[in-house]
This record gives sequence, structure tokens and C-alpha cells, in this order.
Amino acid sequence: MTVRRSLVPAPYDPDRVRSFCIGHRPPVFPLPPGTVFVSERPCGVEGAWIYPETYPQLMSGDSASEYPALFAIRRRLEAEGFDGLVLLTQYRKFVSTAEIGRVVDGFPHVKLAGPAEVVSLPPEVLLPHAGVQWLISKPMEYDRGLGQQYRACHVGRDLLRFLADAVDHGVVTDSFAMNLLSARRLLVSPAIGVYPADAFIAIFTQLEAAASAFLAGGYRPRGDYQRRVVGYCLERLNSVLAANRIVDAGLNGDQVFRYVTVVGDDERLTPTA
Repeated sequence: MTVRRSLVPAPYDPDRVRSFCIGHRPPVFPLPPGTVFVSERPCGVEGAWIYPETYPQLMSGDSASEYPALFAIRRRLEAEGFDGLVLLTQYRKFVSTAEIGRVVDGFPHVKLAGPAEVVSLPPEVLLPHAGVQWLISKPMEYDRGLGQQYRACHVGRDLLRFLADAVDHGVVTDSFAMNLLSARRLLVSPAIGVYPADAFIAIFTQLEAAASAFLAGGYRPRGDYQRRVVGYCLERLNSVLAANRIVDAGLNGDQVFRYVTVVGDDERLTPTA
């Protein structure tokens, strides 16, 4: 494991970082000190925060993927008045400044690492380098825009209705929605990495409002791979909201974008349930 010398991360300070790992299975890499493991239901992790016990009104993760857990985290940080950095990982996935694993065919934004490669993962490599408050996944580029990209993988109508409901409820403007559909960059897995707390709270408040509007409006349940329709739509909105914040902060890609590392024994990436 190596860290780029010009981009050495800041020391890990538990007083300035709130670390959360989301999962439905135990983590497969060592978590930073003080990490709260967050799950929708018991999963064999001692001391895990089963967030529906605290916030039973939250939507189900069946259609919204990891986002209800993130909405619970947002409520918790807002109640604490926390103003440091928010570190987000998933049980087998993280963003790191270290060069870990190997790029996989078909997934140029992701590196696949074997369990032995992350046995002694230092917490510092999960943080941005000194003076920067963001660390997030490398973007993928698309020729035809996010609207067409979504339609190629999912049901195009769902993203259109998700955005229409968000516009109707004042969550985003119609010009923002049109710009999202034509945007050509997607931050893959924007729900992991490091956010400044104020940006995290603002973005995930907006995301929850959009999800609630969709669920009360034009949401249609889907089966199989498409059942996470709310999560897929939220991922696109999350990507654009985070990217806009990064631009507004005057940061460039070299400062904030890194590979997503997925830990697994396979030579290829496979979706998880």
C-alpha cells in the first residue's frame, strides 16, 4: 500500500471526525477508532446502531438502498451540532488516498482489493490530505448525459418522475433538473468518502426531501435489480449536489477524487443483495 507523497492525508483525529460504516454484514476491513456501524437490522456486529430503533419513521432501505441510514446519520449529527468531517464507508467499500487493489475491466473508477490487502488499513488513508475537507469517488464521464445513462441501466421514467416530484415540492428548480439530465459526469458511490459536516447535513436534508416527494408522488415499486429505484435516483442527485459543492469550494479533481476500493475475493465485481 502506498500513499502519494504530495497528497499525504491529515492525521486521524477522532474529535474532529465522525466515522460511520453502513452495512448489512460485518465489515471486511478494520474500521477507524470510534466508528459507528450502522444497519437497518441486526447483522452480527456487536454494538451496531440499528437506526430504525431511533428513527422508526424513516423509509425502508429496500427501495432506497443505503440512503435511509444516511438520513439517520444526518439527523444524529444535526442533533449533536457537529461541525467537523464526516467519514462514510460501507462494509466492504471505501474511498482512500492510498493505492490499494487493481482496476477492474468495465469499472475504471473502482479498484478491487483482496482481504489480505486491507488487514492493516491505517485510518489516515480514509481522510483527505491536509487542508481539504472532501474525499469522494472519481467521476465517470458519459457522452449522452445522466438522463440517457440512467435510461440505459434502469427505467427512464422513474428518474424523470423523481425529478418532477422534486421540482413540484420545491426541492430543486426545473433548471437544476434539466441540467442534471444533461450532466455528463457521475460521481460513482457519492454516499461514501468524506464530507464537511455542514455540506453533508445540507445535501442529505435535500436528498431526503426529494425521496419523500417521490415516494408520496410518482414512485412505482420495481422488482429484482430495479427494486432500489429510489436509491438509484438519489445517487444521481447526490452526485450533482456534491459536485456543485466541490466546485463552489474552489477545489479541483486532484484534491478530492480517488478510486472506490471494493474488498472481495473475486477477480470481478458482483452486485450484493
